[in-house]
Amino acid sequence: MVQYRGGAPARTDLLAGRIQLVIEQAPSFLEDFLAGRLGRLAVGGARRFALQPNEPTLQEAGITGYEANAWLGYAAPTGTPIGIRRRIAAAIDRILLIPEVRERLTSWGAEPLGSTSEDMDRMLTAERQRWSEVVRIAGIECE
Repeated sequence: MVQYRGGAPARTDLLAGRIQLVIEQAPSFLEDFLAGRLGRLAVGGARRFALQPNEPTLQEAGITGYEANAWLGYAAPTGTPIGIRRRIAAAIDRILLIPEVRERLTSWGAEPLGSTSEDMDRMLTAERQRWSEVVRIAGIECE
């Protein structure tokens, strides 16, 4: 396994034939998929990728229980009052409803979903629980 500092250098090496496989967020390679320069093998999430719906998920391909999704969230400094956090979340939700914004995000392969500050807290707690064993087994430590 080779660790890369992002999708761009991994893409370069994949296209040059120096590596044979990359696990990365689909938008990093979307242009190459659509142009036929790279082929998708499977999708890591629980659902198929909307822009290439013929590609199976890893679960459909036989890797039972595999699910890894990339997501983007917004953060505020610790101690930010919940009322302010809720107002920020509501403003982001309104932006995500603007047709031009939704269209642009979906064209990149994103699925624009809004939620509440409390939903984000629950999701982060679930992600920590889900990945804590992987972090422990891999011996990953905070720096």
